[in-house]
Amino acid sequence: GAGIVNLTVTDNTVSENSSAIFQCHVDSNPPSTITWMKESNNAVLKTESGVLQSQYRIEFADCLNADNYTCSAFNGIWTPAKATIPLLVRCHPRTDYRCSHETKLYIRRYEAAFLRYTVISYPLPTFSWTFLGNGSESRDLTLSAIQHNNGLQSELCYYIPIDVPEVPSNVMILEITQTSIKLQWMAGNNGGLEQIFHVVVTGGSLVRNVTADDPGYRENGTVVIGGLLPKTKYSIYMKASNSYGSSNITEAIIITTLEVITPDSSSKFPISAIAGGIGAGVAVILLVVVVLFLLRRYHHRS
Repeated sequence: GAGIVNLTVTDNTVSENSSAIFQCHVDSNPPSTITWMKESNNAVLKTESGVLQSQYRIEFADCLNADNYTCSAFNGIWTPAKATIPLLVRCHPRTDYRCSHETKLYIRRYEAAFLRYTVISYPLPTFSWTFLGNGSESRDLTLSAIQHNNGLQSELCYYIPIDVPEVPSNVMILEITQTSIKLQWMAGNNGGLEQIFHVVVTGGSLVRNVTADDPGYRENGTVVIGGLLPKTKYSIYMKASNSYGSSNITEAIIITTLEVITPDSSSKFPISAIAGGIGAGVAVILLVVVVLFLLRRYHHRS
């Protein structure tokens, strides 16, 4: 079988953009197939057949080249011979995007939050965490991987406390018709999550539920609720909700829808008034005729 005689690299620790040359010598009869592999992902880097030595070269090393490199020799007899050598690359800390990083965290009240931040760096860095409270809806958390004399990498993370949304404010009625109302409100803090608004209208045997989208923080939203009965008293309530829970309910607004004026009902009063006026006019005329008749008789006697 084949045996690894010697596995070397020009320098086990190189700087970024420097070259690294690996040499692998084998004792083999017949000559072997030599394969170079990178240990972290088992990637095959190079293969040469029928040789007793092989070279693998990295022209411009970077942080991601830091790994264990394996030379494997096989000539068809027994099992392959293997040898591994490490390569270290000096580089300042930088985010390792091969790993997932949460830069925006939603944290429920009284619950713990866990952040994990992975960097590529050699030598190993020192991590520091800095809290920057800014009094806004979110909080900033700066995570730094610090390495003296070799650069600085920082990542800004945000954590957003989540809670039930604020109760809608400035709720008012903009318009009332016989069968509908138009409602306006101002949206509050959504509690860190997407919120939706609920309008409940009750009156008589009717209970109507209507939902409306979020117009935005401190923005006014409007909704029209139809299908109501004329000349009926209704109570209107509002609340906001998100996936965490619901806000308190607003105080009730009491309204009465308008009455429907029909042609029959509108004509009854004018006709009776006209009839009464005509009757009164006839009575006055008769009274005047009688008075004139009596006056004429009086003058005639005189």
